[in-house]
Amino acid sequence: MKKLLSMSIVLAFVLSCSMVATTPVAAADPITVGPEGPPTYDYTSIQDAVNAASDGDTIHVYPGEYKETVEIDEPNLTLQAVDEHGDVIDATEHTADPLVTVDADGEDHAIRTIAGEDGANLGEITVEGFTVINWDDGGIILGGREGTFGHVLRNYVYTEIEGVRQPIQVSGYGSTVIGNEVKAPAILAEGWAAAGILAVDASNTLIQGNTVYGNEVSDVGISVANYWDGLYSGVATENNTIDNNKVSGCDHGIRIMGVEGNVADTTITNNELEGNRDGITVSREVTGTVIEYNVIEDSAWSGVVSIANLGLTPSGTQINYNNIVDSGWFGVESLSWDGTPAEEDIDARYNWWGDASGPEHVTNPGGKGDEVSDNVVFMPWLMEEDGAETTETNTESGEDAKAETANVSAEATGGDETTTVSVGEYVAEPTGLDPGFVVNDVFFFDVHVGGEPPNELVVEVECPGADCAGMVLKWFDGTEWLDVTPAAVDENGVFRFTLDAESSPTIAELTGTPFGLGNPEPPPVVVGWEGSPVNRLAVLAPWIALLVGIMASATLLVVRRRRAQT
Repeated sequence: MKKLLSMSIVLAFVLSCSMVATTPVAAADPITVGPEGPPTYDYTSIQDAVNAASDGDTIHVYPGEYKETVEIDEPNLTLQAVDEHGDVIDATEHTADPLVTVDADGEDHAIRTIAGEDGANLGEITVEGFTVINWDDGGIILGGREGTFGHVLRNYVYTEIEGVRQPIQVSGYGSTVIGNEVKAPAILAEGWAAAGILAVDASNTLIQGNTVYGNEVSDVGISVANYWDGLYSGVATENNTIDNNKVSGCDHGIRIMGVEGNVADTTITNNELEGNRDGITVSREVTGTVIEYNVIEDSAWSGVVSIANLGLTPSGTQINYNNIVDSGWFGVESLSWDGTPAEEDIDARYNWWGDASGPEHVTNPGGKGDEVSDNVVFMPWLMEEDGAETTETNTESGEDAKAETANVSAEATGGDETTTVSVGEYVAEPTGLDPGFVVNDVFFFDVHVGGEPPNELVVEVECPGADCAGMVLKWFDGTEWLDVTPAAVDENGVFRFTLDAESSPTIAELTGTPFGLGNPEPPPVVVGWEGSPVNRLAVLAPWIALLVGIMASATLLVVRRRRAQT
């Protein structure tokens, strides 16, 4: 009995400790700013509220126009524009009446952090919901020293003053710039540059969901750079992300520039870039830039350009799974301005270039899409912008690798753990070449083998029509159409044929060079992503390996292979 009682006392103590540890501590009431001042609000000036704030305070600024500049020197401060109910405003919706407007009235800046001569660490600074206008040098500038970082959220930032610099600028480690609307600044004279949103000397910054627009004289929409070699923060410029933004009407939609040291590992994904001079620019000492899943259209010069200059050459640029269309000069360009060696072997595979025939280049005769320059690897490319009628699936690895679509399946035996099989179906003749026979009312399919070739591959095609008795099997070797042997066997409307080392084509010929134009074999992939500019069902055109066409009258089955790499 005593033992049980003792256990009960211990349990009660543990629960009591838990309750003490999880009891919330009440947050301090926000400091308030409003045009009427006391007693309704604590202050009439935002700067006065900042001066009175302590570490970790929140300042709520109520609707009105505040003609002042604000300098933040207090650590871990949150500055929020709120409506009459105290709810944080989304200034980009332009629905609050009136908005909370900070009018710099021509002064250098509107809102910025001041780290102090000793390089004080201000920690986390948040500016949210403001309309910021009429600055001369910078609208919202957060950061400034290592350990100071900012969150710029749902602000509306613009100015009518000519020759200004950054509407939004962050530096340091871990800043976010999310959901803002920005009017990009005009191009500055004397070699200066300006960006609607600039992450300078910054790492692990997220720039997401912003709208940036300019006009014919606007400079950069969004930029990541280290112009001043750590002048602001002293941290490396690396691992920054630019995601899901809309940029239009700028000289450079997005620009990544390394001048005084390397800018590394920037990810540019899911953005919409329209009507800029260059959609995306990667310039000077920049490494490991990944450009994926963007829509880049109507660029006056180039969709994406890698610029070597002043002895500095970008490297490791990857440009994949984008829509790059209607560029005035090049869809992707490798460029040297002053004789500095241009970037070579830019990986620009798996993009949609505006036409199923692929990009225009001397190595792709008949390509009708956007032109690409030399030093750009562009094969294979995406077959369709909208692949709603096309599917591509790939298998898990294994000896009995199998993949299937609606009408076709392929199963391998005798491989190993690296063996993969992929199958795709197409509603149009995907090679862009005349097959020498009528292909009306047909469908085509593609089978590809990766990894260790299996001993045998059994392919089954379900007859999609009422009568497939006249089906004939052929394959395309890059120059002519050939008979498939052994012939397919009809088993109740399912046509089965077996490929191995002795068949035509052989299993080895299901891998290798797309279109026989000299590019190495790509790995099987599933193309697509949620909310993608290129439909998630889109497929890779130059992967086309086996094609099956079923004729409307004398139904014809066509299979083509990939040419083996030599």
